[in-house]
Amino acid sequence: MTLLKFNAILALAVALPIVGLVLYQFFWVHKIIWRSSWPFVIVIALILFEAAIVLSYLPAGYYVSAFVVTLLAYVMLGTSRAFLQNMLNKKVVTSYLVVAGIMALIVLFSARWS
Repeated sequence: MTLLKFNAILALAVALPIVGLVLYQFFWVHKIIWRSSWPFVIVIALILFEAAIVLSYLPAGYYVSAFVVTLLAYVMLGTSRAFLQNMLNKKVVTSYLVVAGIMALIVLFSARWS
């Protein structure tokens, strides 16, 4: 699959360091020290990278794939922030998963599958 005549995996490999910096900024803005957040930055960046590669093979458009990756980022960033700030509980996890699940169902059922 190509985007602007680039290989999708090559384009994502170029974007991986940028995503890592954005994730670092997310934790920095929430005043979480680097010593405790660096494993989350690496793992979340790799999971988002992997999800984008997998979703590029689905017969849906770029918008649907991007939205699904955004939902994954929403859930992972929200729960990891709550975990690192010692605010993680069943209610927080449930709220993130319910919101992401409803949004995913809406988008996936309304998407055009070519």
